[in-house]
Amino acid sequence: MAFVEKMKNFFDKSVEVSKSAFEKAGDAVQDFGDKSVTKIEIKKLETKLEKQYAEIGKFIFDLSLISVHLSKLAEEIITWSSVEFNFIHIDDMFTSGSSIMPQKRNPDTAEVIRGKAGRVFGDLTAMLTIMKGLPIAYNRDLQEDKPPVFDATDTIKLCLEVITDIMASLTFKKDRTLKSTEKGFLQATEIADYLARKNIPFRTAHGIVQKIVHYCIDNNKTLDKL
Repeated sequence: MAFVEKMKNFFDKSVEVSKSAFEKAGDAVQDFGDKSVTKIEIKKLETKLEKQYAEIGKFIFDLSLISVHLSKLAEEIITWSSVEFNFIHIDDMFTSGSSIMPQKRNPDTAEVIRGKAGRVFGDLTAMLTIMKGLPIAYNRDLQEDKPPVFDATDTIKLCLEVITDIMASLTFKKDRTLKSTEKGFLQATEIADYLARKNIPFRTAHGIVQKIVHYCIDNNKTLDKL
């Protein structure tokens, strides 16, 4: 839930920033096309247009950050659906089989979303490379901004649509997830905090719980079985 909330806040902010960037760039281009302006106004519009291209650069940067979070979420889905974890079940629509192993269910769509991050990073690198050596005002180099902008936008739009459908299809295996908490002595910190609340210095509580954990390991026990 914490991860989902973090993603939601980031997406909301990114959409707001990205929308603002495109609106500013669009206003600048529209103003620049007005033939009735004076030379002084044209110079101002050239400067404004240059700034708006910087906004477009920020837009692709925002898309790159979105792709980072999409990639992280996709990795969680891939890991949690693996045989080793088996925390979730992905709908067959988003998986594929293996030509050799009939039991395999490969989370292909999540893997593709994870891989698309590299493509969006490439679009950002392309845009920054175009802009890095430009002098003041508009230059013809900037006509090359279209491919990375459109590609990054289309890629993120598609990834968001697919990840939404994947998340809606997920089934969580609660019993399996709960059972996994029995491993790794996850309750150890809570026990130490409990002792600290009983006025035992945390350093001392830490040492006590550490000895308890070592006892459990030596005797093949878990904390909840003590």
